[in-house]
Amino acid sequence: MKQKYRIPLQVTDALLKLGEDIRNTRRRRRITMALLAGRAGINAITLGKIEKGHASTSIGAYASVLYELGMIKRLSDIADGRHDLTGRTLADERLPKRVRIRKDKNEGRGFGGNNDSATVSKPVPARKNENSQGEDNN
Repeated sequence: MKQKYRIPLQVTDALLKLGEDIRNTRRRRRITMALLAGRAGINAITLGKIEKGHASTSIGAYASVLYELGMIKRLSDIADGRHDLTGRTLADERLPKRVRIRKDKNEGRGFGGNNDSATVSKPVPARKNENSQGEDNN
């Protein structure tokens, strides 16, 4: 027997509000369900489910409707890291107390540990001293 997934009450409330907001936006703009559904590439039944906040409706359908209403930017910002206060707090707790710059013993020879071929430079041959061509400068 397949076990049914329980959706948290806060999720159900959020979807109901989202659906209600979509419905109110469509009505304020005097857009019919058939017209909005056609523009979003879904049928009117799916739009009705979105406006009722059904959790089983795909997020792609919700996104298409929001796009057609000019509200897609808000959807793309939902899980933006700027809004993740818990994650930022946890990351700040792991910041080092002190930062040291380590010198790589192969630095300057083209072996700097970076495997990116675009940034690895070739070793530069040592220049001969111009005065050491057999002449004694003493």
